[in-house]
Amino acid sequence: MNDALRAVVFDFSGTLFGRLPGHDWLFSPQAAPTPELRARVVHALRHPAEFVDRMTPAQLRDWADRDLSPEANHRAYGTLFRLAGLDEADFARIYDRLGSAANWHAYEDTLPALERLALAGVRVGVLSNISWDIREAFTRHGSDRYVAQYVLSYEEGRAKPDLELFHVAARRLGVAPEECLMVGDDPVCDGAAPRVGMAFAEVATGPVGVRGPVLLEALARYGW
Repeated sequence: MNDALRAVVFDFSGTLFGRLPGHDWLFSPQAAPTPELRARVVHALRHPAEFVDRMTPAQLRDWADRDLSPEANHRAYGTLFRLAGLDEADFARIYDRLGSAANWHAYEDTLPALERLALAGVRVGVLSNISWDIREAFTRHGSDRYVAQYVLSYEEGRAKPDLELFHVAARRLGVAPEECLMVGDDPVCDGAAPRVGMAFAEVATGPVGVRGPVLLEALARYGW
């Protein structure tokens, strides 16, 4: 049992929830993409910097702010995919699937990790750079009952590694930052947590069904 820590804050994408292996989830089974379209979409998502380098100053502002509002996110990815050669209809179909809760899946150890913390009386929050309401993903998975607070960048108007977000998460959980553990896969965004006094556990990411039980291993290192 860890007596010093009273709360855990998790990142969402790549930490609690992820994507299935491959890229089939991006495309509707009723509208199979051409090989060329599939290649363009996958390339844009894997190598966005190639297209970001070609954006105008206004487009770059949207890209930088893509997790601060749904509107900026839509514009940013619209620009990305247009530069990659997609037409408006193809972009609309792909974009809808990017933000669909149905295409986000909990890792195998997500529910066991949340249950372990609940049994220990530890409060749980989720702090995410995101442009849509991820609560639906937790509800679909049945894990929403374990999450006390959500701090989402598009609702707060700021994104990690902005230190204020870590303070907000701790305050809403009713603990001091020093009483909180941040768990995430991004060493820059999530790894800013120690700058406000939080402990930080970096976990490996990967496709759902491929990644190991990194959440349970991280909690075990802190006595849970």
